[in-house]
Amino acid sequence: MDGDAEQVTSKFLTYGAEHSGEVVLNSSNKPNQRFCFKRVSLLNLEENITSYFDIREPIIIRLEYSATQTIKDLEVSMRVDNSSGIPIFTTNRSSSLASGVSGGNYISEIEIPALFLVSGTYTIDIAAHVPNVEILCQHQSLITFEIEETGSDMALYKGTAFGVVFANIPWKEKYLIM
Repeated sequence: MDGDAEQVTSKFLTYGAEHSGEVVLNSSNKPNQRFCFKRVSLLNLEENITSYFDIREPIIIRLEYSATQTIKDLEVSMRVDNSSGIPIFTTNRSSSLASGVSGGNYISEIEIPALFLVSGTYTIDIAAHVPNVEILCQHQSLITFEIEETGSDMALYKGTAFGVVFANIPWKEKYLIM
């Protein structure tokens, strides 16, 4: 590909990632697998599957997975990377729920808040693991999504590198009389 370095790097890093808003994973090739991801879906506010999001609306990531038995201390993790391959954040199931799972089928949802990520292209990695012991299942650059600038406070700075997340940090000011 020809183009500026950032554009070429972005295409390279997202090559092979699914752009439809949903990935169905086939785990039949590993019959003795204790854990498997079945589906990853990206949903908008209306719960429609999409890979394009308005910067002013949240993104819902739905993970469907199953365990064939109880897995003590199991951690399910999701990481979001930007188009340059830089990890933006990782979130773990244990931040909200007890670690470990019983045998069965599960659906988990993670909501990325509106006005959190700046406009751009992102990929998602998912993994199931027992921390520092074993990786049960891992998928890197599995699915890609885009956030479109539709009117944030930073819209007038389009094309300027002002960060990867929005920081709504209040300012305080005092007027000094000289």
